[in-house]
Amino acid sequence: WGGGGGVNFSFSRMMQETQRPDMNVGRRKTVFAVGDVMVHPQPEAKTAYTADLSGDYVARAIKTLSLDMNARLKPYPQLLTGLDTVPLVTCVSLGAWNGILVFNNFALPGIFAAFVKWLIFSSKTRQLRGNAACDLAWRLAESASFLLHRLDQARRS
Repeated sequence: WGGGGGVNFSFSRMMQETQRPDMNVGRRKTVFAVGDVMVHPQPEAKTAYTADLSGDYVARAIKTLSLDMNARLKPYPQLLTGLDTVPLVTCVSLGAWNGILVFNNFALPGIFAAFVKWLIFSSKTRQLRGNAACDLAWRLAESASFLLHRLDQARRS
């Protein structure tokens, strides 16, 4: 795999290198791994939600580094959640009228989960197309999931 800016290294070598908590690969301050290829010190489920969060983190990191290449980045996911972990959020369709919604250790099966899956898909698609209302809804939902995750983590400790 060849990246921009004169960076050229193999994918398998990238996976073998240690990824730092700021999502950089090895000692490369401008090379990041996100989503399913991300290897992070804190194990987390490889879901669309965590891939999206890692992408948000890297976007913020690139913006920060574009202003100051010596900037010190907060580690992932602390910058986003305020914790060393991210919530486990999964929503799966099981046909048109059934599904399962998981948040940390809470699971909700049935028609409501199928509706939530449809809502996630349609609103996320609209957000990515620039819909301001969906963007606001996703920002609020993400903040709420982080708050609920912090409360859940506090309850467990």
